[in-house]
Amino acid sequence: NHNSNATTRSLLWNMDETNDNEAKISDGPLVEFCRRALYSVELQRMCTRSLTAEVHRLHSTHHGLSVSTRSDGAARIQSLGDSFESSFRTLCSLLQIYAKSIDTLGARAQQQGSMDNTDVTLMVKAMEEELLWGCGSNLAKLITEYFLYKHAGEMESEGERNGLFFERSDEMKPKHRIGVVGPSDFHATDMALLHFQFVELKCHPDTNGKSQSPLNYLRKTFPGSTGISLSQMWDLCSKNDGASEEDDSINGTGKKLDSFISHLSETCLTLVGVPFSVLDKKTERKVLAARREAMLDRLEKSHDKEEVAMLAFVLIYHQVKNVAIVGMETINSLLERLCEQPDKKIPRHVITVIQSLKTGADDCDELSNLMSHVKKLGSAKNSKALAAIDGE
Repeated sequence: NHNSNATTRSLLWNMDETNDNEAKISDGPLVEFCRRALYSVELQRMCTRSLTAEVHRLHSTHHGLSVSTRSDGAARIQSLGDSFESSFRTLCSLLQIYAKSIDTLGARAQQQGSMDNTDVTLMVKAMEEELLWGCGSNLAKLITEYFLYKHAGEMESEGERNGLFFERSDEMKPKHRIGVVGPSDFHATDMALLHFQFVELKCHPDTNGKSQSPLNYLRKTFPGSTGISLSQMWDLCSKNDGASEEDDSINGTGKKLDSFISHLSETCLTLVGVPFSVLDKKTERKVLAARREAMLDRLEKSHDKEEVAMLAFVLIYHQVKNVAIVGMETINSLLERLCEQPDKKIPRHVITVIQSLKTGADDCDELSNLMSHVKKLGSAKNSKALAAIDGE
């Protein structure tokens, strides 16, 4: 009893409690218990980051309102959210449409028997790589930008910039940086794109000048499932130089593309508050119709002979063969294949004319007439209309 009473007295809230050196005011038994049992450096770090995040959001909102009124700032935040969601849903749909088209091309090639199975598999692998590294990396960039925009206060900053940035690279063009990861206007996706450039997530060196892995940076900055989900997403759509033999096998990329789509369907709601848009027939028809209109508009306005040739071929291929294609390597591969092995639905002369425009000299006297004719071919609604235009 004596020991029990002593323990009880030691936990009582004693406003006059002192120690040997100086007087101090006790925080009480509950606070003292939490301090001794629960407090840690990691807990302090997490609480500080959470508080910083909240202050940053309030600060950002305040500056967003400073132009005119609070309602204007709220409208901008809402507008950014709407812009992101629109671009996000469009890219989700396009990724699934193009993946479906690649499956169709592979299945048709096997049925026709014009290629052996190994060549078909290699063709499909190359197309899936281009899609994953192109459209896939652009979708990952959009998700990462919006996630970090919503959690900007949690970033470990250097002044006003965080440690992450994107680098857009393409074999046809030199690499160039496209800015530090941060708030974006989330511009609408260009539906007339023929090619998605590969986007890499990079990380600035640390304060000691030592290089940092962007995936480790994500996991460190956002502990728990969010950091892991973001790093896994980028790992799946990156060109990994150190890939395992299994990942580098003929079927490896196809598995990564499926895994990438599956990963997004499981994590997007948590990461950005919007579920991954699973493709249905109604959405597919709507997106493809918008894509065709955008491409026709671009075709009509273009004066670049190579662009006109590629746009016309992509439009013809979709209208006649019901397959949507994207990526310069994929488009050129199919165009060359049709030059070697003509298709019943696409007259040989049509392919010859398109190829002539694409590779012909710029100073050709007939260039203007040839370009005009190819534009007409690209506007054909079906194989019958295509044959009629070709016969003019």
